[in-house]
Amino acid sequence: MPKSKRATGQLKVILSTNIELLKQLQVSIEENGGEGVGKEIASMSAYLRCYTPYINNYTNSQNTIADLQKNNKAFRKFLMECSQNPASLNFPIESFLILPVQRLPRYKMLIEQLLKNTEEDHQEYSQIKSALTTISNLAEQANNRCFETKERIRSMIGSLDFTNAVPDQTQKQKYHSTVFVCVK
Repeated sequence: MPKSKRATGQLKVILSTNIELLKQLQVSIEENGGEGVGKEIASMSAYLRCYTPYINNYTNSQNTIADLQKNNKAFRKFLMECSQNPASLNFPIESFLILPVQRLPRYKMLIEQLLKNTEEDHQEYSQIKSALTTISNLAEQANNRCFETKERIRSMIGSLDFTNAVPDQTQKQKYHSTVFVCVK
């Protein structure tokens, strides 16, 4: 798969899932005064699994974008133009790539609050509780994958040999002079 495709991951699926959830919640609120929100959240919570591939690929996406920025002048120019677009609020692409990763914990917090403010004898309580369980499990799985990735990176870094990486005194002096000139 091309790097550019890998970098976008599941964004279209995530977007369509969220649009559908929003539509269902709006109908529930507008037509039923909020009755059925628990049912809608419970039915859509399983579809939030679409975040898993994106979260699993998030580090690869970051690395791909960093590589493209470093090695592709046209891509750098494109990103610069995008960040200057008023719709982006002058934020870089990395600020937007993290948003889907943060979405599951936000849904979890939202549903926790909904459950906390729903009486146990309410007809939708069990559905809201079920949705919370599903989303909690998804968030935990995503968290575990992120932790596993970080541990693999730490392990790889720990196995690297840096004994010859320390520059001699002449190289250190040259480096410090260069840094000083750049900072001035």
